[in-house]
Order: sequence, then C-alpha cells, then structure tokens
Amino acid sequence: MRNYASYYGIPFFTDKLNSDIIPNNLLSEMRNPNAAYWSNFYSDLHELPLEPSNFAFYTARFLQGLAEKNSYKNILDIGCGNGRDSYFLSSQGYTVTGIDLCSKIEVDNFQFLQKNILDHEFDGFDVCYLRFVIHTLTESECVQLFARLALMPPKTLIAFETRSTTNITKEEKLETFFKSPIGDEHFRMLYSKNYMDNMLENFIILESSDSADVAKFKTENPYCLRYFINPKL
Repeated sequence: MRNYASYYGIPFFTDKLNSDIIPNNLLSEMRNPNAAYWSNFYSDLHELPLEPSNFAFYTARFLQGLAEKNSYKNILDIGCGNGRDSYFLSSQGYTVTGIDLCSKIEVDNFQFLQKNILDHEFDGFDVCYLRFVIHTLTESECVQLFARLALMPPKTLIAFETRSTTNITKEEKLETFFKSPIGDEHFRMLYSKNYMDNMLENFIILESSDSADVAKFKTENPYCLRYFINPKL
C-alpha cells in the first residue's frame, strides 16, 4: 500500500516512509507535525518544571499497590520530555529507559534514547508510562501506538495521562491549536472518556478517570484522562 505524505504542504506518494527516501530530520516532521515545535520547545529547558509530575507520584503509588508489585521493575517512559518523571521513577528503584525524539538530555541514573516513539521496540519492559504524549499524536498515530502496545504480554502495565475534551467541547474528539503557559500555539488531539474507552477495546482497564486538579500548571487546570491498562490475552 502506498503512503500519502506531505512536507510543508507539498503532497506526494511513496511506497514507504523511511530514511532511504527522505532524510531523517524531514521524515520525523512528516510523521508528526508537532516534531519541529517540540524540538524547539525542549531546546530551552530553563522554563520547564523539574519536579516530578503528579501523575508520576500517582503511578508509583499504583505500582506499589499491585499484588505482584515486585514483578514490575523495568519502565519505558515514552515521550519523556526533559526526563523529570524518568528521574523520579528511577529514584524509586525502577530501571528506567526514557525515549523522546524531540529532546536531548544528558543523564546518569537512567537510559535515554533520542528516537521516534513509533520506531522503538517495546519488548522487555514491564511498564509503559506515557504522560501528555497521547494528545501530541494524530489519531492515526495513536491507533498505531495502541496496536503495538496491545501486543505486549498481558501483565504489562500501561499508564497514561492525556488531556480530555471536558470543558472544551461536547464532541467526542477535537483537534486543537491553543497556547499553553509555556510555548506557542501547537497541535493537540483531545478525546472524551467514552471515545477513549472505545479505543482501548484490546485492553483491560484497571482504573480510569477524567478530572481536573491533577495537572495544574501556572494558570492551567485542564481536565485529564488517566488510565491504567493491561493488554488482553
């Protein structure tokens, strides 16, 4: 099947999207229209929070509450940004690998890979952690990601937090381009809880919520979806 692609508004078709045809820097931007924004965003780290997110604390508590908590040792932080949650989870005794295409950080207490998350193999990890990653992806990219995560062993814990449509629209999903307290206007894909539940048909939902007061930052207090899921057998 041929792939339709465009770069800076110029459309073309190609049999495959890979670096043999297109340079790596252009390929990453074609796959994710946010790539250039986030690369610029993480080039200046001084404004970014360094303390762990509320979701990182919540995930650590969730893991400790599991009956088989000692089975969860290796965490993949997908879209780790500046690494603040990777640092925290590593400090809790977990072996952490952070992956992000758009940031470049030097670390000594966890492994960091600068790589497109859709190109990385997820094998060998007990936990996949994704905070504020889902809403940076197009819906088709999100479907690809969930399809890969669904192939992981049934006991794999997948924890994610993403912005929801609540208090923004009554639609089940919405593409937005609004400014946050840090950075310029940029793409976000928002989903309702009902829509996300349906997207997760290949997973067992252990816990889920849609609420505010979980990701406050400066003037923002967005409603966020939180999920803890396992792949189905």
